[in-house]
Amino acid sequence: MPHSKQIKTVEMAMKPIGDMKVPEPLRASVDKQNQILLDLALSMVNAGLSEQQVRSTIETACASYRDELITTVLAIRAQNG
Repeated sequence: MPHSKQIKTVEMAMKPIGDMKVPEPLRASVDKQNQILLDLALSMVNAGLSEQQVRSTIETACASYRDELITTVLAIRAQNG
């Protein structure tokens, strides 16, 4: 698959995440993580990683995002009383 087609395929797969209606206080976190995941996916397409390496890398990235999202949600909730 040509490189430009690979990029377009990954971007299309990520598009629903970016299009989600997200409360404004969470928008920056969602946008940042969306870009990180997009860059990661594109890197993995080109890296020739094994399936296990791809799975492990994505699990680690998602765990990191999970932790950031929990922290953000709890901070917003604390601000709102």
